[in-house]
Parts: sequence; structure tokens; C-alpha cells
Amino acid sequence: MNFLHLWALGIGAGALAIPVAVHFLTKPRPVTYPLATIRFLREVIDEKRSRSRLRDLIVLLLRMLAVGLLAMALARPWLSNSQAIEAVPDDATARVIVIDVSQSMSAKSAGTTAMAKAQSLALKYLEYSSNLQANVVLVGAKARPAFPSVSPNLAILREVVQAASPRCEKADVKSAMNVIGSMLSQSSAAKTELIVVSDFQRSNWSNLFLDAIPTATKIQLESVSSEIVSNIAITGFRVSGRAIVDSDVILEFDIANFSDQAVEIQAYVDLGEIQKTIIGKVNAQSVETVTTPMKFSQSQWVTGWVQLQGNIDAIPADDARPIAFRIDQPPKVILISKSSGKKEAMSSFFLRQALEIISGSDQYVSDDKGKSQSGQILTLEPDKVNTNNLSEADIFLVHRSGAIDRSVVDAIASRVRKGKGLLYIAGEQVDAVNLDLFSTAMGSGYQPPVQLVPPDNDTKRKDLFVREVRSRQPPFEIFGEQANAAMQTTRIGGGLASRALETGLRDQIVAELSDSSAFLFLTSCDAGTVAVLNADLDESNWCSQPSFFPVLNELINATYSNRSSSPEAFGGEPLIRQLSSSIPEAANLVAESADKRSFLTESFGSWEWNAAQNSFVWAWPDPAGPGVYQLLNKREPAIATAISAPAAESDPKTLSADVLQGRLAGNRTVTFRDARSADQKSDQWWNWLIIACILGLASEIITLRWFSA
Repeated sequence: MNFLHLWALGIGAGALAIPVAVHFLTKPRPVTYPLATIRFLREVIDEKRSRSRLRDLIVLLLRMLAVGLLAMALARPWLSNSQAIEAVPDDATARVIVIDVSQSMSAKSAGTTAMAKAQSLALKYLEYSSNLQANVVLVGAKARPAFPSVSPNLAILREVVQAASPRCEKADVKSAMNVIGSMLSQSSAAKTELIVVSDFQRSNWSNLFLDAIPTATKIQLESVSSEIVSNIAITGFRVSGRAIVDSDVILEFDIANFSDQAVEIQAYVDLGEIQKTIIGKVNAQSVETVTTPMKFSQSQWVTGWVQLQGNIDAIPADDARPIAFRIDQPPKVILISKSSGKKEAMSSFFLRQALEIISGSDQYVSDDKGKSQSGQILTLEPDKVNTNNLSEADIFLVHRSGAIDRSVVDAIASRVRKGKGLLYIAGEQVDAVNLDLFSTAMGSGYQPPVQLVPPDNDTKRKDLFVREVRSRQPPFEIFGEQANAAMQTTRIGGGLASRALETGLRDQIVAELSDSSAFLFLTSCDAGTVAVLNADLDESNWCSQPSFFPVLNELINATYSNRSSSPEAFGGEPLIRQLSSSIPEAANLVAESADKRSFLTESFGSWEWNAAQNSFVWAWPDPAGPGVYQLLNKREPAIATAISAPAAESDPKTLSADVLQGRLAGNRTVTFRDARSADQKSDQWWNWLIIACILGLASEIITLRWFSA
């Protein structure tokens, strides 16, 4: 048993003399009376004297017991675990204190955050001692030790603990244990100790492995989680499809309800000049996606925030989420195709009609001189293609082109590697040669899953049906679970045979034909995207099927440069963004926060010109957040990105002591203490001592009354 206030025991020991002094000072003095005889009186006096002595002794003992119990109660006794780490070591000790600084540590209960509890606990283990060398490691997306190794400078470590705050990050526990294990193994101290202070959120700490910690290290886990926690959070944002000028832009928000009852939510979207309120309902223990359409009149980067209104829960930090996306002009498509012959004109007609609808073009442009006059679609004969009329294209669509000159292939390949898209419809044997030329020109950044080759002379590709559709990948994800049914009536003719390549990934093949040849595959080419459709559209019925237009639309989406989308980045995790190739090498880029609400930071990483990509690359190894950050070129945003916490940080579920001391501890002995239960139980003794003190005083009164009866 230990005592929190040892001084109370010293005062109590001295106070024990008070009832003794009172006992002797209040002892009755003898009085002399003149009597004729005292024979019978002496017998009465002796009887009462023995009774009074017994009473006085019992009262004295009860008074001394009450004083002693009161002193012990003031000393606050508590039972210590024999395996627990003592705050002040009695031998040379190397101690590492780990503090979880992930976003879940901002959870509040009874007016106190988990981080405040963690700071209070950690400071107890940093009291000055000549035997102690310590270090503090703040664990978020990466481990951030105060010193490279343990240090006797406990004052600085206390300042580090006091300055710690939750970050919009997850906790990378595995890498942190590797850093700490290396630190402890280098220490020459007689004892090594590891103290982990965390809420032990399930999504983070289920990856706890102690193999890297030296076997002689004493390990203690201090939990600061709350017993009952419910949380409503905005866990994700994205733009559905492409964000195009003067078209409906669908914004999607993921709302998570980590409580046991359904809730009505009201989210306020603030994008500067445009504000909107979304109302929805989220069932218990589930995630719902709420959407809202918006329309923008010009190409621009759009930034802002979405905020849950009237929401009071455990983690206020996830009630808001930053937003960043780009509004683009409709894609400019160059269709490279021969226009001679009736069959070619039929398939090209369907393609042109579909492309005009997809791109939002109000008219179709065909110019033999290779100059774009108006609209978003330009069709060119293969021999009319030159570098001038390729420069403004976002997507190259090759269909029944015949043999393509090597210089044209090189020019298109160069632009695809810099972020443009290529959709190649392979229906003739010459397409196999063209695709080989493209593969060579695109270099190592292009790794297709198959090589398309001419079929055997005796093989006729006719009436093939589509099978093995990957319904969770574009372009077929638009159909959901009905993807196979949507393609069921499609019959494919012509096209090429396919040969698997070891350098590519089979997952890139999104659909196969009944003869096991590839029907459609998508793959990256450096910054661009390549889609190859293996079919002769004039020998197939697909152009007249309901699935043709939506699949072509999704293919355009997939191959269109990803400049319109700046995916969410997470705090503390390396961020890499490629800027548009339209920004010249001589540009003077400046970084800043997009608004006053974003977390203030002095470091924005670095941005350098990449000659291979012909564009700037923004690299930020340790991004701050939450917030929206951007690079400016001539005071206009060149790129913007939103940095927030991973969705899993909003789930307040924690690991139990049984899991931490059992499965995750392995064969290690681990002490676990829970601030909400174990410490309270060990600190209940003073309550019982107060009760015993009161019972002692009551017993004194009863004793006096009983003896006076």
C-alpha cells in the first residue's frame, strides 16, 4: 500500500497524543466527604471504579482509532500493482514515455480531453530523479521523439509533454515501436521501461507488436479512454465524376454515426461565393453518403469547408472537413480516324455522337488543315496529324486509323506521359503494329497487362460475348452489381488476340471475351492513362446497345487527366502532387493556406521541376492540417489540396485490457492500467477510512450511553 500524502501520517501520529492527553486531563479528581462508616461505601466505589476504567479505556481506544483513521484518509492510501512501474525509480533506469497524439485523443468526456489526461499521467513519470534518464515520443502518423536517445534533461521533456496536442493523423504504432525498440536497446541503464499513454483506439492499436522492444523492458500501458463515447463525423469528401464548367457537379460527403441510435444531420457547405445546407439521416453504427449538386461558371480551383451544425459529441475536430477540387473546361478530344468507306463512317458516326454529348460540345469540328475552329472535338486523318494540332488535346481517340506514322506515335506518347489520355479502339491487324509502336514510345512507365496480336489465320473472331467484367472498377462500376447483365446482349466481332505479359497486372484487365482474350484494359503511363478496347465496332452490335454510351462516358472519365481531382491527403502522411504541364518551368510558385480556418504552418514542403514529367512536382513529407493549402502562380491557384484526418480516427471504439495483455502482448508481461476504473478502485480506500472513522465516533457515543445506563 502506498500513500499520496505522507505528511498526513506524520501529523496523525502526533495527533494520537490528543485523546490521551484529554483522557488524563479530564480524569475526575477525588473529593473528601466526612462519613461515619465506609464499609459498604468502599464496595460500591470499587465496583464503579472498575466499570469506569473499562469505559474510559474503550472510549480512549475509539478516540485514538478515529484520529488514526482520519489521518490515513487524509494521506489517501492506494494499492499499487506489484508489477507497475514506480514514478521515481530506485536504480539507474532508461524510460521511454509514449504519448498518442492521433486525432482520437481529442475526444472529450466530462469536460476533459483524453490528451489532458495523458499529459497529467505522463508528467508523473517525469519527476526529477538522479537515477532516471528518459525520452518522450509523440506517436502520430510517424514517431516524433523529443531527443534521439534517452536524456537526463527531464525539464525539457516535461515541456514537450505540456505542449503536446492532438493532430489530424492516425497513429502508426508499428513504426513507432521500431523506433522505440532501437532507442531502448542502445541504453546502458540497469533497467529499461516503456510507458504507453493512449486511448488505445482499435483502428490504430490493433497493429501493436512488441517484438522490437528488448525482452528485459518493463512495459506499462496507461489508458485514458472514456467509458461511453458516441461520435458523429464527416469522414470523407469526393467529387462524383468530372467537375465541368456549366454542368452539375455532384459533391459527395460521407457521414459516419458511431452511436447506438439514428441521428438527423445538417451539414453546411461553404465554398466562398456558394453556400448550401444538406439535410439527411444516418442510421446507428453506419456510414451514409449525402450528395448535393452545384454548378460553376468558370474553370477554377474551388476550396472551402463542410461543417456539421448543432452536433455535440466526443470529437469536435471531425465535425468539419476541408474541401478542394478543380472545375475544368470540357475535355478536348482528337479523333484520329479514316473517313473513307461506309463501314468506317457508321462506327465513327456513333463515336462522334457520343463524344459530342459527353464533352458538352454544341457542334462537331472537322478541319482538313488540322486547326480547331470551335467546339471540343476535332477529327483528323492520320496523315493530317502534326504536333501543332495535338498540343491542345486532352484525350486522343484512335479508331480505324490504319498505319500511323512513327513521328505521330512519338508525339502522342509524349503528351500521354505528361498527363493526357489515350483511348485506342483496336479492331484491325494493323492496330497490333500501332500498339507496339506506342508501347515502345511510352517507355518503362507504360506496363500493359497483355499484348494484342493478330489472330491465327484459321481463327474467326465473331459473335463473342463479354465475360469476367470487373464491376467494381471503371468503366463498369457505373452499373454496380448489374454490370454483367448490362453487357449480356453485347456481341463482339473482329479485334485481336491477346497474350499475357509478365510486366503488367492482370487486375488492369477490366473485361474479357468468351475466347479468353482481353476486351478492355486500363493502365497508367507515367502521369497519363491508356485504355485499349479490343473490338471491331463495325463487326459488333455494341454501338446500338444501351451500355455503349455509359461505358464510353466512363472511359473518357478514366482517361481524362486527373487535374480536376485533388484527392484528400491525410495529416502527417507524405503528399505528392503533380502540377499541370501548362505551368512553365520559369514559374515562381508561392505556397500558402487557402483560408484563415486552416491550421497555420510555416513549412509547405518543396516543389521542383521534373523534366521527365515536364511539370512541377509538389512534395510535402509531413503535411500539417486540417486545412486547405495551395501553390499560387501569378496570384492564381495552380493547385490546391485538402488535408484532413483518416476516416478511422472518428471511430471511438477501443481495445480492452484482455486484448492488449493477451493476443497483442504475445509472450510478454504487460501491465495495464485504466484511468477510469483501475485507479478509481485503488483510490477508494480513503472513502472507507472516513466511514470507519465516523463509525468509531458513533461507537464512542453508544459506549458512553451504555455505561451510563
